[in-house]
Amino acid sequence: MVPTPEFSAYYVRTPGYFCQFYAAPPMVRELKTSRQKPRGELYSDSFRSDQDLHTCLAVLNSTLFYWYVFAYSDCRHMNRRDVLNLPIDVERFGRDERLQLATLSKRLQQDLRNNMGTMFKSGLEIQTFDASKSKAIIDQIDAVLAKHYGFTDEELDFLINYDIKYRMGQESGDDGEGEE
Repeated sequence: MVPTPEFSAYYVRTPGYFCQFYAAPPMVRELKTSRQKPRGELYSDSFRSDQDLHTCLAVLNSTLFYWYVFAYSDCRHMNRRDVLNLPIDVERFGRDERLQLATLSKRLQQDLRNNMGTMFKSGLEIQTFDASKSKAIIDQIDAVLAKHYGFTDEELDFLINYDIKYRMGQESGDDGEGEE
């Protein structure tokens, strides 16, 4: 990573059921003054190019990264060291893999914006994003990563279905149906 604000990734410290990384900072609006500012507890990292940014955004929004964070962190907070210590070298991806990941990342970023909502807390209107609605794109990202790392079909299936009942907001019932 290099200090180039033009190609920056943003993320908040509390991931929830999806690690969410954005190409633009999530915003909050103070209800009393209508003043907008970036969301609190916001981290950012910069990259050399748009392709580097989006390749990394794809990896960081993957279920593979989600699994990594919950295997090696306190399962509640995502700190900068969790991001920086991810043992993936994106320079080792082939040209086609980088292009696939960057393309999927751009689709994901647009889909997250399409599924943007708001929540109100402590006098603030806070931008929120429902990543569960983008799970199909995240699964495609994981398929590219699985192929790169030589995962079996069973390993990829485990990965994309990791904690799916909770991550997708399904009720605890046998039918698998449920709403958020």
